[in-house]
Amino acid sequence: MRLPEKLKSGDDFKWGVYEKINALIDYCRSRELKGDNRTIRLNQTPSGITLSALPQNRQSLSGGTPAYAGPFCVEVRNEISEDGFASTYMKCWNSLMPNISYPAGYIKNGNNRISVPAVEMQIAVFDAVVYAAAVYVPENDSLSGQILISYDDTEPTPGENERYWCYTIARIVNGKVTQVHQGTDISITGVWTSDLL
Repeated sequence: MRLPEKLKSGDDFKWGVYEKINALIDYCRSRELKGDNRTIRLNQTPSGITLSALPQNRQSLSGGTPAYAGPFCVEVRNEISEDGFASTYMKCWNSLMPNISYPAGYIKNGNNRISVPAVEMQIAVFDAVVYAAAVYVPENDSLSGQILISYDDTEPTPGENERYWCYTIARIVNGKVTQVHQGTDISITGVWTSDLL
């Protein structure tokens, strides 16, 4: 629908105003934002409107079983090099974003929000646990987000000057992903430095 035309000189004022106001109301209604609550959620608040993309199931490349799509999505692929060696690669990213340069997601605690970079790495075996971690270094009071991996089903051990808060996002068994975390960014309670880190 197009924006209504202006009133012109010589138009019947009473009828013209009535017609233009109705046309303007129809135009405004046609521009109203709507979410289908399947792919897009629309939230109207007193301070404005927010749009959120909802996680979608999609078909995986192998076998057609549903795979998670959203923040902290874990995918595994196998490659065979030209010399015949097989390698397994794990990617953790926000699969709703166009590429891996966007963060995998965020870990939130109250007003604090740390970005967890997306990663793609070669993994050593077909069985692993993938974690999103808030990594705190008390020495320089720095906090960062990381994707960590464990091959023996135990949480990764922090370095000498680090503290971790780890959250399991996926398990890889026989090269197949079971997505543990599905949904939005990760929220934790407590405070970063004393309770959790």
